[in-house]
Amino acid sequence: MSDFNRTESIKRLTGDAYDRVTFDPDLGRHDPHLIKCGVVFVHAFWAGSSTRCLSDFCKALIRTDKHSQVLFVVCDIDDISPRASVLYNGGITGGNGDIFWIADGNVRARHTASRSCDFDTTTQSLLNCCHSSTHTEPDCSPELG
Repeated sequence: MSDFNRTESIKRLTGDAYDRVTFDPDLGRHDPHLIKCGVVFVHAFWAGSSTRCLSDFCKALIRTDKHSQVLFVVCDIDDISPRASVLYNGGITGGNGDIFWIADGNVRARHTASRSCDFDTTTQSLLNCCHSSTHTEPDCSPELG
């Protein structure tokens, strides 16, 4: 699939959140340890579940991050390098729209097909965490920390 098609697909799926998207196909430019406050969305362009998830997440992002404080990275599951997968603790599982909420270089919450969470609540918790001195974890991640 060409970059043009992927870009057009992202534009269509993200709607009003498109201007916030940083497209990093292989996730080579976004080491999670260097992200201060961000969300990484692992998109499978060929999967309906990923497409729905991206669209739903973008609606939540618009509702919760009104001042565009969260770095929003979208990558392509088919292009992710083995190094990137390791950096994300091998947590990139496939074509269902994996999402990683990251604060101060640590994955604070994760959404997968088998581990769903409320996008609004988790994104708001990320914003709180990014601006808090206590760095409390988003509600969706009891096992991460």
